[in-house]
Amino acid sequence: MRILATQYTLATKSLDIYVAGCKGDRNGRHCPGCHNPESWDFDQGRPYDLVSATEIWPHFIEFGQLIQNAMIFGGEPLDQDESDLIKMLIDISGFGVQIWLFTRHELNEVPASVKEFCATIRRCSLTTTFSAASNSHRPISASTLKASTISNYLHHGGTHEIPLD
Repeated sequence: MRILATQYTLATKSLDIYVAGCKGDRNGRHCPGCHNPESWDFDQGRPYDLVSATEIWPHFIEFGQLIQNAMIFGGEPLDQDESDLIKMLIDISGFGVQIWLFTRHELNEVPASVKEFCATIRRCSLTTTFSAASNSHRPISASTLKASTISNYLHHGGTHEIPLD
């Protein structure tokens, strides 16, 4: 697994980790309006082990009091080798932060071994939102979102949140 970039986001008190590579769906189609099509190539970035030692762990060690969340973006995290992804999730969970995973997959397609480490999974979508409580889909517009989440919603191409309890 390769890491494209890491960054700290003050608004979400998160360390954002971008993995390289997205296969698209079974027909090779990528999410419409993908916020990061440059990340689709699996050969970009640096190997996770190198990045973890030089970028990820030092962020948590030096700025741990400021980091409450780790957000895993892509590419597509679930297109990575599952054992490599699990290794990264285990490493990150050791810092006591909430892990958020952003994916194109439905919740039932996310492996249980991945779910156990994630506080929240967000599925990419431009026109619908999924309510885990009501198990229903409904159209969403920027006016239905809190002002504080509009820019995040637009930046990430529209997502819906599936909290895991």
